[in-house]
Amino acid sequence: MDTVEKKPAAPYGDRFQKSSTDTKQQTSISHPHHRQDPRPTYALTLRAEPGVDAVRALRAVLKNMLRRYGLRCLSAHEEKGGGQ
Repeated sequence: MDTVEKKPAAPYGDRFQKSSTDTKQQTSISHPHHRQDPRPTYALTLRAEPGVDAVRALRAVLKNMLRRYGLRCLSAHEEKGGGQ
């Protein structure tokens, strides 16, 4: 049996120390509406026909759009009142 050589862990104090050179925290993650993204964004309004389980149908559509067409849902919400 081969034994895997483990590296020693860093001392506890070194693990959670902030860098003194970087005073402003930077992140690449931002709110989707504030990103400077050149890709187009579209808005859809969908309504289930009578007898259709709307939540299951919506989930299936979203999965299919991503897997088959590369279109990712950024936001989804149900409108109360049903629309037109």
